[in-house]
Amino acid sequence: MHIYRRMLRISWTEHRTNESMLNEIGIDRELVATIKKRKLQYFGHMITAQNLCTHIFEGHLDGARGRGRPRRRWGDDIKDWTRKTLADSVTTARQGKS
Repeated sequence: MHIYRRMLRISWTEHRTNESMLNEIGIDRELVATIKKRKLQYFGHMITAQNLCTHIFEGHLDGARGRGRPRRRWGDDIKDWTRKTLADSVTTARQGKS
């Protein structure tokens, strides 16, 4: 973003969002889209593999919940991006493989 600010001659003291600068240049956020795509592909691969990773991902640990706000987990991204529950996403991934 520093390079884009210099290209547009925008001072760091100006309150411009990153999105507004990217729109002005005409560049999309490709990195985030690539990360989402690869994470969803790996999710499908991991769920259909039926190995240790799948059991760890679907597992539940006994014990008391930790204090404070729950941390963002890997499955939370999958739920947000697919707009489904995690169980529905797992079912869809398993049906797509067979």
